[in-house]
Amino acid sequence: MRRQNNQQFKELLILSYFKQHNDYSLVQIANEIGVPLNNLADLIEILIEKGFLERRDDLLSLSFSGRICLQKSSVEFYDYYKYYNDYNSIEEFREKAWDIDRIYIPEDF
Repeated sequence: MRRQNNQQFKELLILSYFKQHNDYSLVQIANEIGVPLNNLADLIEILIEKGFLERRDDLLSLSFSGRICLQKSSVEFYDYYKYYNDYNSIEEFREKAWDIDRIYIPEDF
């Protein structure tokens, strides 16, 4: 179940990427959602089969159904540029050592 949700989330991130970018790079998409290129190719084929992405003149674009899918999801307003800027601001804090008394809570605990 979790794996299926993870794949659905990655599919939504891909749709969101195509909504925000007129020009695209498959390498950039793969890096931003954290999947190898061959997995990205599989995800894109799934999205084409579902009718969420379409090929026009050998280029991929978001279809009307893809836009509707995004509107119904929580990823509709995901902003790659904001995330990138937040990620860079977080990086400066990652190098600091935690205090010995700081409590660590594992993800999905």
